[in-house]
Amino acid sequence: MKDKSEHIDSQLPFVVQCNDGAEGMLSELEDNSVKLIYGSPPYPNADRNYGNWHSDEYIEKITPFIDAAVQKLRPDGFLVINIKANRERQKTGINSRRSLVVEKLALMLEEHWHMYCVDIEIWIKDNPVPTGLRVACQDAYEQILWFSKSGRWKINIDAIRRPYNEESLRSYAQNTYKPRGNGLSYVRKEKRITPNLKGALPLNIIRGSVSGKQGIHQAVQPGYIPQKYIKACTKPNDIVVDPWVGSGTTGVEAVALYRRFYGFDINKDYVAIANEAINESYEAAMIKSRLTQSRIQLQQYFLSKLGDALVEHSDVEERPLLVTIEIPFKITLTVYLFPSTNPPGGRALNEYKFNLSVPSQKRGERGSFDRTFGDPLLVSYIADYDVFAIYDAEKHQSFSLNANVQIRQEAALEAMLKNVATYKRSSGEIVVTAYAPYLVDGIKKWFDLHINL
Repeated sequence: MKDKSEHIDSQLPFVVQCNDGAEGMLSELEDNSVKLIYGSPPYPNADRNYGNWHSDEYIEKITPFIDAAVQKLRPDGFLVINIKANRERQKTGINSRRSLVVEKLALMLEEHWHMYCVDIEIWIKDNPVPTGLRVACQDAYEQILWFSKSGRWKINIDAIRRPYNEESLRSYAQNTYKPRGNGLSYVRKEKRITPNLKGALPLNIIRGSVSGKQGIHQAVQPGYIPQKYIKACTKPNDIVVDPWVGSGTTGVEAVALYRRFYGFDINKDYVAIANEAINESYEAAMIKSRLTQSRIQLQQYFLSKLGDALVEHSDVEERPLLVTIEIPFKITLTVYLFPSTNPPGGRALNEYKFNLSVPSQKRGERGSFDRTFGDPLLVSYIADYDVFAIYDAEKHQSFSLNANVQIRQEAALEAMLKNVATYKRSSGEIVVTAYAPYLVDGIKKWFDLHINL
């Protein structure tokens, strides 16, 4: 008998097969093994080069996929379907009306398949395609049916939190919220709101542009949609499945987040495209993984050198690292920590450098430091001398991606001799260098310089 997990245990953590998704799930996956099934099936009444599922036959066509999904999901698994019902064709005496088959499917997921509705979320498209429709408003959203196999589910809210907007932060800092006098119980007692270090609660809407990618697949999905549910519903090494893999967007996001992935599609050209895209994502993820592990080790070392001055810190895997220290006043700092190296080729032997960038900064975009929870502390570590260098973050504003920041070897040598030293860069910036056991003294010196300035 064929071992249904042999592909998942192979060298690559993903498999994309040219196969009907329902049949593929039944033949290739163990029962109760999948944490998330995410997909965007053919939309009702949509004319595409991969077919048209009319609304009057839609439930019949999608039933085998849902049957297989329920069988293969773990007891704590989730099913998420991105779907939009195109309007019914105009008939004599009847305008082109909106199809309600998506709503019917949502009801059947509870009533027929006995799943539990986590939410029906909305994808709001910033650049909807104009339709010229004159009997209703322009179509600018799609639905995302989010269902759990279990009636008691858990999701990782922290993984999908969003940045606070500045107005909310100002309001939280200035206002005390009091119970309403009209009986509403939004606020039961007088309180102040302290922002969560991981960000604001996620909304059940997703805003963004339709993918601009063009190719043989006519409906390429933007990666930020499956990414949300992969983060919320799974952990690294969990199995994610897309029964309608298309151009491979779900797989690209899954392997980038170190999940195992299965994808199926009946179109061999799509399978080839998906395999190529997911393999590229996997290779990039492996490089990122090595860099991430190195960064985590560096951040752990940085924290260890803070000693008794350390009050609390955010997850060591996060970047930037939020650190509260007492020196002797208590302050929270947003630490951007980089390794300074002396790479061969084109670089002076007595010069070290690091590439400055911030999370989510993209090519062509200018970067800036997050000041939501604390002043930015820009630090590099020169491993050859076990020295930390603390820069003036105010001198590094609106920087290009991977901007080089250099420091001379003598700055590290002086810190080794004096424990804490200062160094003036050619730009006029004053850098504090500290031999690692004296990192706290270096931070105090950095604050003294800024207060004096």
